[in-house]
Amino acid sequence: NATNSDSDRKALQAEVSQLSAEIDRVAKQTNFNGQKILDGSFAGAVFQVGANSGDNVTLGALADTRASQLSTTSYAATNSVVDLASITDISTSIPVDPATATAADFASITVGTAPNATVVTLETIKAAQNPQERLGQVVTAINNKTADTGVTAYLTKIEGTETYKVELMSGKLDANGVPVAVTLSANFSAAATGIDKADFDMAGGTAAATSVINDKGIEQIDVTTQAGAWVALKKIDSAVDQVNGARATLGAVQTRFENAVNNIDIQVENLSAARGRIMDADFAKETANLSRTQILQQAGTAMVSQANQIPQNVLQLLQK
Repeated sequence: NATNSDSDRKALQAEVSQLSAEIDRVAKQTNFNGQKILDGSFAGAVFQVGANSGDNVTLGALADTRASQLSTTSYAATNSVVDLASITDISTSIPVDPATATAADFASITVGTAPNATVVTLETIKAAQNPQERLGQVVTAINNKTADTGVTAYLTKIEGTETYKVELMSGKLDANGVPVAVTLSANFSAAATGIDKADFDMAGGTAAATSVINDKGIEQIDVTTQAGAWVALKKIDSAVDQVNGARATLGAVQTRFENAVNNIDIQVENLSAARGRIMDADFAKETANLSRTQILQQAGTAMVSQANQIPQNVLQLLQK
């Protein structure tokens, strides 16, 4: 951010470096049952979730979250050095009369290649008071079309000189994840910008001037420059997406484990109920049997008692 001074950016870089080192430490030291799981060496694990052979849940490999492997980004970058002495036409608006100007009178940027190329016309560049203002106007015109081109320009003064470093970063990707070609159109000239295109060859003006970068890891994040911070944001976004994807996978597997546990609990409950029906006494039935047995026992006792009284009665009669 332009509100940060050089010392601010150095302090921010110190914090970023420490955070990156901590991410790397966590990735290399986190383990489960003695096995590292976040450093790319974890190939998967099989967990038994049932009583039979093959009743298992398999967890695949997890994301490699080491600082050198976390995040993958692709972008195009180029830079040029502009000498203020090369900026000649600053006193007039370009185009001079926008109302009567044709498309060829406006500076433009071509995004993509034929037959799918898109030409993005820059806005009118007003008259400037000095070369620095004109240079800033052109950079502003480019950045005002970032939403259409995917291109962002950064302007840095080279200390002790009258030159400026112009860095242009393009993050627009095609369907294959390759940065889209971005070129300065033929009308991006001194007549349309006040700056000689040869001294302002940026935005991927030629294949030789543009580097397509496939960058991996967050250990080299550099926020000491605005262009470096642009790359850092892309890397961090990619890293967050990668971690979120791994977390989603783990969350889905965890839900599957929870369902497996619930299913096992239901099986245990059903098995206990079946065993109870086989082994446990029917309390109502056995109570009835007890009552029946007690009644029969009492009746038998009464009958024996009465049977014992009959001989006694006979003896009493004989005695008389």
